[in-house]
Amino acid sequence: QSSTKVMLANFGETEQAYCLKIAAKLREQNIACELYPDAVKMKKQFEYADKKKIPFVCVIGSEEMEKGIFNLKNMVSGEQLPVTVQELITHLKP
Repeated sequence: QSSTKVMLANFGETEQAYCLKIAAKLREQNIACELYPDAVKMKKQFEYADKKKIPFVCVIGSEEMEKGIFNLKNMVSGEQLPVTVQELITHLKP
């Protein structure tokens, strides 16, 4: 059982810098999170989260950054929810 509650997907340098700020906000709220270390295909990132039993993956690409709305994927049900940073925190708060 992983203690990580959410993994932030990695799309590249710009997105990674943005995700690190989101990760800091989540950690301030005691939400365990990690950023996937490399910008690789989504399939590989989802497989990694699955293998580590991480229940949620947050997808933040350039479009999501622009809108401030992220896709939160529930790795168990496969359901995806569009969320703001605040909704993300509310949804994941222990």
